[in-house]
Amino acid sequence: THSHDLESAHLSTHSQDLVSAQLSTNNQELVSAHLSIPSQDLVSAHHSNPSHELVLGHLTTPSHDPAVYYSSSHLLTYSEVYSICTAVSQLLHSLHAEGEVVCVHLDENTPEILLYIPVILAIIRTGSAFYFIRDRDRITAEASRCRSRLIISCPHPPSPHQLITNHGTVSVSILTANTRHHLPPDTCYLISTSGTTGSSKLVYVTNSSVVPNVMDMKKQFSVSSEDLLFLASPLTFDPHIIEIFVSLSAGARLLVLPRTSLTRGDIARELFITHHVTIMQCTPTMLERVGQREVRTGTLRVLAVGGEKCSDTARKLLVKLWKQNVAIF
Repeated sequence: THSHDLESAHLSTHSQDLVSAQLSTNNQELVSAHLSIPSQDLVSAHHSNPSHELVLGHLTTPSHDPAVYYSSSHLLTYSEVYSICTAVSQLLHSLHAEGEVVCVHLDENTPEILLYIPVILAIIRTGSAFYFIRDRDRITAEASRCRSRLIISCPHPPSPHQLITNHGTVSVSILTANTRHHLPPDTCYLISTSGTTGSSKLVYVTNSSVVPNVMDMKKQFSVSSEDLLFLASPLTFDPHIIEIFVSLSAGARLLVLPRTSLTRGDIARELFITHHVTIMQCTPTMLERVGQREVRTGTLRVLAVGGEKCSDTARKLLVKLWKQNVAIF
């Protein structure tokens, strides 16, 4: 997420080692598509296009199949994702949200993070773009930075614009000091660069950057409803968008773990023994953490690694997994 391509609003989430999951620019109908989930009753301005089928087909079909797990304690079914998405869309619609930035703050270390997925789908559904804020103390500052007047969070205290779910109460707060700022066309979400090579910048990532990535990775990884993908990327790092949409568009399952648990020495046991993860995309650093202990990764069939230079330790792990018939990207 720190390349010059991304600075110009292109999604460059993969290193040269991941070029096999490249953009399929031959799919012209997808390149010009909007990554949105409009419904006829809410967003009549959006016309039908192939990108709607990325997730809409699986969400609108009544299903009690698991869509997202939070550790071993909580889950959302596909039907629940859709119903929460619809309800949040209605909240946003009542506040005339359209074509603007909507900020999201949810705790990555509690089950409320499950709500992130239906919330961002709801934001896209209104024709707006989302921006995740990790630090609760910086919500107002970050919202002002991206010129957002709406913030979705789990409130303390409650708000008049809220939705109560089994996983937390979703609230839409209005920053009256900020006025509506209309987005550049085709914006899907905003993300902030780390600032390691200069001042931190806000990047407006387009739908036409996201959709081909999702379609190609789903094809390259042969993702099916039998797969369980691990959401390894933090929500401030844009590969997580690809992981979410690849999973949902294939009718697969997505595993979300508390970020604090990813530094534990037994993370590999949780991923492959407890949950049976089949597809994982991560950095070499995360791969080293997973490979700290000798744990059988027999359920893993696809591993995509990028975002950093591979250390010798990571390279050895990649060779080891390749010899165990794991597809390496």
